[in-house]
Amino acid sequence: MTFTSRSKNQLWAAVHQKGTDVMSKNGNLRVNRSVSALEKQFKKIRMGVSVFTSHYLAVKKMQTTGNLTEEDIMSGAVARYCSLDI
Repeated sequence: MTFTSRSKNQLWAAVHQKGTDVMSKNGNLRVNRSVSALEKQFKKIRMGVSVFTSHYLAVKKMQTTGNLTEEDIMSGAVARYCSLDI
């Protein structure tokens, strides 16, 4: 069965099972999350990545007097993401 042929519930159940299997190999789970809790946590992560990406793109598009390196862009994006004055 491919990911596209799974229902949403089947997909998250498979993700939960795989995550539990991987974490169990390293000993007891620190947190035993339910399928819905795991899905909620991934939504938070996805939102954070989306916000960070918007800051990254904003820094990349900034007019500068020199060429920004990838490190400069990442530093600026982190500063914006963390609400620091750049």
